[in-house]
Amino acid sequence: VAGDGAGLNGTINYFNQSGSLVMSQNVSLGDGGAFDYAGHEPIGPNAVGMAQFIPSSSAANYYIQTTRYFYEGGFTAKQNFYSAFSIPDRPPTGAVITARISRQSGETSVIETVNGSSSASLANINAFNAAGSQTFHDAVTIQPKATYHRVVDGSILPANAEGTASISGAIESISAITVIYRTNSGGQLLYGFAPP
Repeated sequence: VAGDGAGLNGTINYFNQSGSLVMSQNVSLGDGGAFDYAGHEPIGPNAVGMAQFIPSSSAANYYIQTTRYFYEGGFTAKQNFYSAFSIPDRPPTGAVITARISRQSGETSVIETVNGSSSASLANINAFNAAGSQTFHDAVTIQPKATYHRVVDGSILPANAEGTASISGAIESISAITVIYRTNSGGQLLYGFAPP
């Protein structure tokens, strides 16, 4: 919270992959306060979705950061923190969003696209190799508050290649990022990041 004497109040709404509201959580922070909200808990294990913060006042000054955490031990009682990375803020837009994708050196990329609007939106998803040649196109209708999660496989980008994905939709509707992971032969995470 900005430290302006006002504090922050509002609601975080959590939506599952299909755009259904699964939980609402009240936010009440004192001036200069901060708090971590576990967005994975309302969505559930092995699932994707969207969280949307709605402040009580449109004049509120605040900053939100999304961080993805990884733990060893999966969903067991004994979990050890392993790694984390921040995800860039991508407000819904009508502009073309471009981000890096890679299948080099065992990397796996995921295109994560959400529709933050209250109407269904057509998302145009394109991929290009490092030389700039288009390798993939898809037009996907994403329902309100829903998430489109696509692993970059050989139908999008050849093995051992890198390139870019571009995603666009109606004005103030689509938000998208790519996330890149690398695992060892046993499936253990070596690193992960979301290109800026």
